[in-house]
Amino acid sequence: KAFLDALRAQGRLHLTGGFGDGSGGAYVLCNVDDLEQARAIVATDPLALQDCSELSVHEWNTR
Repeated sequence: KAFLDALRAQGRLHLTGGFGDGSGGAYVLCNVDDLEQARAIVATDPLALQDCSELSVHEWNTR
C-alpha cells in the first residue's frame, strides 16, 4: 500500500484495483515519459523486488 500511496502522491497513479475473480490486481500509471520509465517504476514495486508476484508492463493507448 505504501508503494501505491507514494505513486499517487507523485501524481503517477491513475487507478488501481483487484480482479473480480480475486486472482490478482493491476495499477495504471500516468504522467510517465515512456515505456522505459514505466518499467523502471514497476521494477521498484516491493512485489517485484521480493519476487512475490509476476508483474508485467503494457503500453495502453486510450481513446
